[in-house]
Amino acid sequence: MSAHTPGPWWINAIRDGSLDICVGDGLSPLAEVFGEDDSIADWPLSANARLIAAAPEMAELLQILAGGNVTDRVVMSVEMDRQFKALSRARALLAKLEADHE
Repeated sequence: MSAHTPGPWWINAIRDGSLDICVGDGLSPLAEVFGEDDSIADWPLSANARLIAAAPEMAELLQILAGGNVTDRVVMSVEMDRQFKALSRARALLAKLEADHE
């Protein structure tokens, strides 16, 4: 997998109405998300920011779910348990991301 800034990433509201995606102390944001008050009024600002901020966790879960080549039954059992836990985390993450739509 290609390198990226390690998470967790978090959201910081800015006075101009945009949202910064931050890491660490937040002094150097990774990205700025624009939305409702900008030229593309239909974009859901907070939902987009949550999705971007969740990227490191999604990448981690995809790596686990994609799994390696497992041939040993004991290793396979451990790997299946790990994938099941990752799937549960993925479902919880999706629920968190979809919170704005309810």
